[in-house]
Amino acid sequence: MADCFAFQLMIILSFNLALAMAPLKIIDSCVWTCICDEYLKRGRVNCSYQLLEDAIIYSNSPIAYLDLSYNNVKVLKDDTFMAHFNIIELNLTHNSIKFIEANSFSNLLYLHVLDLSHNEMEALHADTFKSNLFLNKIDLSQNKFSDLKNVPFIINHSVRFLSLRSCQINQINSTMFSEMPQLQELDLSNNLLIMINFDNFIYLKRLTFMNITGNSFLTCNEMLKANLKEFQKRYIKIDETVCKLFNEEFMISTVKPIAEYLLSDESNINEKQANTNDSATIDPEMICSALNNYMGASCNISLPISFCEVYARYLEINPENKTAFKETKCYRQDDVHFSFFAGTLLGFLTVGFMSFCLACIQYFRTKAEEKEKENDEPEYRTHGTFTDSDSSDY
Repeated sequence: MADCFAFQLMIILSFNLALAMAPLKIIDSCVWTCICDEYLKRGRVNCSYQLLEDAIIYSNSPIAYLDLSYNNVKVLKDDTFMAHFNIIELNLTHNSIKFIEANSFSNLLYLHVLDLSHNEMEALHADTFKSNLFLNKIDLSQNKFSDLKNVPFIINHSVRFLSLRSCQINQINSTMFSEMPQLQELDLSNNLLIMINFDNFIYLKRLTFMNITGNSFLTCNEMLKANLKEFQKRYIKIDETVCKLFNEEFMISTVKPIAEYLLSDESNINEKQANTNDSATIDPEMICSALNNYMGASCNISLPISFCEVYARYLEINPENKTAFKETKCYRQDDVHFSFFAGTLLGFLTVGFMSFCLACIQYFRTKAEEKEKENDEPEYRTHGTFTDSDSSDY
């Protein structure tokens, strides 16, 4: 009897020990110690601040939004997320991740947003995100990618936003972004870059914005200026503080006189251009770059309305000249009035076009009815009237 009792007690203790050693326990379809709810009609699990050392989550319910931030996860294995292919957003920020196996995310077919910031990664396999066809945003900031090889950093054809802020990156090689054709916004701020070479970004055909602020080793030399101009020629906005190409001094010394020149009330502009040396200082490329840099205006130097925006920028720098602004054409081309006029004109044109179409439809319908009546008249005369031969019979 005593042996039997001891055996039962050992079984109970073993079961409790195994349960205690399990990484997470399921209670009512939700993992123990985590917060489970719904977000956008999909399952959401928040397991942050749980001191977890493993990212494997046991749950018999689909998870779309998984938060594992602020834990002690060190490694992501190929089978870590094998049971949760429905994940859309995955947050792994503020862990201790040092290594990610190449197929760790390959099962997450619907993954859209991934946050791996504030970890301890020093390298990343290029194929890590290759299978994530719907991945849109990756945050890898605050890692340690100081020793990057001359190979593609990430192979993925869907990512549009990539953050590599504060990753100790000291150079960008020519193939680093060669396999990210959809990338639109790139954050390289607070790194150790010593040069920005435009040729290293030629594969990013859709790039519209890049942040390179906080790179203390960047120096504003002629080479950097030339590369930044190449970005601006392709309408890529660069956020940088080291080498402001179009500062207030440029606006005052170059844009202001050109704006005043083209916005003057004198009607014979061509004659004035022929009789003045100021026209020789007009550099369309510089003006267009300045417009794009400050307000995103279109590069059309033949349109004075573009220079109204430049002149408005100049007045922001020199508010004492606002009274002079009222004497120029820009003051009469107020944006609100112009928008109202354009909207009203567009409305009248639309109504006129619709009226014309209705008139054309009515005209062709009338013509068709008249033609149909003409085709019916001979038949009526043949079968509904008397002919000369019929009257002779009587």
